[in-house]
Amino acid sequence: MSGPSLVAARHARRLVQVGVVVALASAAPFALAQAVPGAGVVAFAVGDARILGADGSARIAAKGLAVASGDTVDTRTGRVQLRMADGGFMSLQPETTLRIDNYRFERGDDGSERGFLSLLKGGFRTVTGLIGKRNKANYQVNTPTATIGIRGTEFAVSDGGGAVFVGEGSISVCNTGGCTFVGAGETVFVPDAVSKPQIVLRSVDLPPAPPPPPPAPVITTGDVRSPDGGFEFVPTPPAPDQGPRNLDIPSGSGAISVASLTTSGGRNAGIVGGSLTFAAGGALTTYVDCCGSINYRNGVVADHGSDGIVAWGRWTGGTVDTGGPPLPLQSVHYAGSPFSPTAGALASLSGTMSVIGSSAPTVTSGATVLNVGTPNAVTGTLTLNFSANTVALSLNIPVLATSFDMTGTGVFEKSSPTDARFFVRTGAVTGATCGSACIPDVPFAPFLAGHIHGTDASRASGIYRFQANIGDVTGSVAFRAVSD
Repeated sequence: MSGPSLVAARHARRLVQVGVVVALASAAPFALAQAVPGAGVVAFAVGDARILGADGSARIAAKGLAVASGDTVDTRTGRVQLRMADGGFMSLQPETTLRIDNYRFERGDDGSERGFLSLLKGGFRTVTGLIGKRNKANYQVNTPTATIGIRGTEFAVSDGGGAVFVGEGSISVCNTGGCTFVGAGETVFVPDAVSKPQIVLRSVDLPPAPPPPPPAPVITTGDVRSPDGGFEFVPTPPAPDQGPRNLDIPSGSGAISVASLTTSGGRNAGIVGGSLTFAAGGALTTYVDCCGSINYRNGVVADHGSDGIVAWGRWTGGTVDTGGPPLPLQSVHYAGSPFSPTAGALASLSGTMSVIGSSAPTVTSGATVLNVGTPNAVTGTLTLNFSANTVALSLNIPVLATSFDMTGTGVFEKSSPTDARFFVRTGAVTGATCGSACIPDVPFAPFLAGHIHGTDASRASGIYRFQANIGDVTGSVAFRAVSD
């Protein structure tokens, strides 16, 4: 991306919440409606997702559970996929709240059908069904920033409606600055209420999508595509055996990597040591620096994980102080451990570690969080040799409708026989929204800064941060020795 397109993408990073209207310009083929009770059923659920009834009741989201008008789906840190009464499919991301205002298809496509939804936060990907085929006003998704009118297409909504990706079909996005036509494979962002919406991620046109498969499979939508360009609904494979992810971890002195953003836009990132306080399940709530330079307190935990030795996670609130008044936090990514390696274990460290967990990557611009990815979605390896002073990193970081590959090499700090700090200092970040280049900017690194953990040096963790056309991408990641 260069020239005007790059300028548009940079402006799009300053996304603010504004009202937009998204209207269908052409439709994808319709799914055949299936016999589904009420508004729909849960086709797949994982994690701590819940279905909240209009009467205040709460049910654990589970496969086969019926959902009705008035219900609210709260995925929390999990995921939910819905098969709707009109044959549509919806895949809800973590940290998403979707209210089913009025969804009915009892008499088929006779004009009485309704598909009214409210996306209160988060995002989803969907292939719509038969509702709206005759009258597109019968299908509507309300969000804090948009009213989206749809009629039989594949699309994804993120940032509470401030960003829309079209998989098949086409839409127009309009505000007081004008209308922008958005085709298949394109993403549109709205810089502000008076500027014309800008396309910031452009790809080749896709052929028409195939009809959905036979009813009632367990599905995953993701970004998987069939050879002819349509979304492919496939059985969800078993998750890799990455070990427990929410084990308790003792509080105490230790090492941690932190990347933070204050509500005024102040940024900080680094690797530090001090007192760590963990809640149940290994969620970090407080870090007090050993030497009084920087303290993180009152953490509002959004997602977290721990295998009992190393912990990782993300805050969406709390405070940071550096000797002065505490500053409110917008976002914090962390990874660390109270267990330090012995000098002998560190000296003999040589081998490969694989990712066992990661915070949900955030996309930010200034003090604004534009988008939040999925916890524990980062994959990759870290190859280490302490005596040879070599570090090699390979990560895949999925976020929004794309992903990034980070590769690089680095060194250990080695200021003492027990100095377990390392920095990945040369390499590259590549991805569809990198434009001419994605720019890593972790201080002293700049790709990844981290520590080795565990008395046997079998764990590692670190933070990454880089600039892309969609915003500044930040996250934390934890590793475990392959042989462990």
